[in-house]
Amino acid sequence: MVDDTVKSPPFSAPVPLGSGVISFVNRLQDIFSRVGSQTAINLPQVAVVGSQSSGKSSVLEALVGRDFLPRGNEICTRRPLVLQLVRSSEPSNEFGEFLHLAGYRFYNFSDIRREIQAETDREAGDNKGVSDRQIRHYKGSVGDQPSDIEARIRTMIMSYIKEPSCLILAVTPANSDLANSDALQMAGVADPEGKRTIGVITKDIHMNRSIKDALVAEENFFRSSPVYSTLADSCGIPQLAKKLNQILAEHIKAVLPGLRAHIRTNLVTISKEHRSYRQISESKACVNTRTGFVYVPMNC
Repeated sequence: MVDDTVKSPPFSAPVPLGSGVISFVNRLQDIFSRVGSQTAINLPQVAVVGSQSSGKSSVLEALVGRDFLPRGNEICTRRPLVLQLVRSSEPSNEFGEFLHLAGYRFYNFSDIRREIQAETDREAGDNKGVSDRQIRHYKGSVGDQPSDIEARIRTMIMSYIKEPSCLILAVTPANSDLANSDALQMAGVADPEGKRTIGVITKDIHMNRSIKDALVAEENFFRSSPVYSTLADSCGIPQLAKKLNQILAEHIKAVLPGLRAHIRTNLVTISKEHRSYRQISESKACVNTRTGFVYVPMNC
């Protein structure tokens, strides 16, 4: 089970609802990531969770419209991946960036995959360990894994989805029992009323199929299925992208008043603390009558 995080609408979506607030929250996320994890401000986001090989990466790649995530039969995404999608004015000139490589643009999405793998290994090691340190990107144990890896991953995921500001995209493969879905069970603990949870059922994945071909096959499946044909216009990645964008924008607007109040309270507290430091400094400052310089000697 891994945790990928996506916070804004896909490249291929129509003009996004609430794009202003989403981009604003994206900028705040970047600022807080530089400050460190000690900040008590939890910004709105969507966490994509699911068991190993449930289709999380495929869902994210389909939303983005590009293949860029690590693949394999074992745990691939061993660190939280924070994904921000920005609408490009030049779709033919799409690129990706990482916060840890600010200013460097990746135009080859295979290079993005390799950088995710390399950055994961730098932090979590190359022995299938895990780390809770985020990789911020725009646009039972195996081998030498720790024996408690499942508990560590669950703890990491819960640290995100327990927050009221976090929407949960719970991914479950169609060939598994929903009653035993790890994603839905964890979402049930973090969001017992289900107000922040969106369930996604994934079909068996055909490897090496392009995103474009996969989306065409998906649409054909729903339109030709005797079970889903009447619901075809409400199924599939394009509809999920549209719905996610709408829900996220509404969620951000709902939590912004509380977030604003929280920030104002913190600013008042920090301002008082800053003034107290200045008062202490001024009370200890000494003036050299000959030079006029103000200094703070240890015995002043």
